[in-house]
Order: sequence, then C-alpha cells, then structure tokens
Amino acid sequence: MRIDTSDPLAWQQQDSREICPLFSAKNEQVCLLRLRPDDPLFTQGIDSAELLVLSGQIETAGQSFERGSWMRLPPGTYPDIAAGSQGATVYLKTGHLLDMPTEA
Repeated sequence: MRIDTSDPLAWQQQDSREICPLFSAKNEQVCLLRLRPDDPLFTQGIDSAELLVLSGQIETAGQSFERGSWMRLPPGTYPDIAAGSQGATVYLKTGHLLDMPTEA
C-alpha cells in the first residue's frame, strides 16, 4: 500500500491534532501526527512507543527535542511530552515493543 502523506485526504482531524494513519495491526500502530503548539503527544496511556520528530520540536522534562530527534519509550514509560511553541510533526509507532525484553 502507498500513502501520499502530502494529500490532505490522507489526514484525519482528531481533536486539536491531525493524524495520518500509516499502518495498524494487533500490537502495532504507525502514524504521522501534526500537533499544535503545546499539545500533548499522548492523550491516553501507551504500552510502548518510538517517535521521530519530523518538524518543529517536542518538549519533556525541561528538554527540547528538534527535527531528527528520536525517542524509544519502553513499556511502563509514560513521560509528559508536548509539542513546542511552533508545534510539531512526528512519526509515531506504538505497541511494538511489548514483547521485547527489558533490562533490570
């Protein structure tokens, strides 16, 4: 399947954010998210996630992460992450790390 992410019809409005679904399976969801300034990245709990900042910046715990920044959030890790003052577009993949072993 090919998805033209530049086509406005590929994007769905969900509250104050725009979502472009890319892939969905039982334990894995992949999408692009366009966040407005200061919007939270997660609106509900997550099992695990990986994200790549494509534009703008995201902020958490007093740190800013700009374009090209990548984060991996293993199961049980739920930081407060929000878009920066200019908003952000992120590639977000969730759920896929559930079966991976975690180190103590």
